[in-house]
Amino acid sequence: MIDVALEAYREALKLALTDELTELPNLRSYERDMKTLIERCGSQGLSFALLAIDLDDLKGLNDIYGHPAVDEAFVQLGHDLQSVTRSQDRRANTSGYGYDRRREERRKLPDVQDMIYRTGGDEFIGVLIGVEESDLENFDERITTIYNAVRGVSVTAAHVPEVSYFSASIGVAIFPRDGEDATRLHRLADRNLYKAKKSPGIRINTG
Repeated sequence: MIDVALEAYREALKLALTDELTELPNLRSYERDMKTLIERCGSQGLSFALLAIDLDDLKGLNDIYGHPAVDEAFVQLGHDLQSVTRSQDRRANTSGYGYDRRREERRKLPDVQDMIYRTGGDEFIGVLIGVEESDLENFDERITTIYNAVRGVSVTAAHVPEVSYFSASIGVAIFPRDGEDATRLHRLADRNLYKAKKSPGIRINTG
């Protein structure tokens, strides 16, 4: 009886921390994780990038394709974003050039990993462990990989002949360079996000 109750509790907790549509961690999960992440990275002298990700013109896509078609694309987006972050973690553990810092961080905090959260209808947050501006090639590559994963998801519907793709803007803040508390980091990432929305071409702003 105790085992059944414990399993029911665990399932309820999982549902409370997961976005139902995309199966990504949700806003509640993000808020819980950030407090722990900042404490642990701060104590170990480690860095991470906070990405504020906003899908562009979601209302327009809903108007053209309908909510069911866009929801289906969201399911694919959740899967793709999870795959990308897991792939980057595997590369951190197996690659050579450009990942020395991340391997060091894995030794210090082996259970910490890159994460993507869905925090609102068209809003996502990414956490990339060990992003260093001193390694610009790695820095750009990892953030651009997330950006391209979003843009690779198509939206289709039987009544619409054209295929559209998600597009996104991304604002970035870096711990501890830009702040050492979640509120400050999130505020700066949001500010850089709105700068990115006004930019032509690749819409990523790192401050």
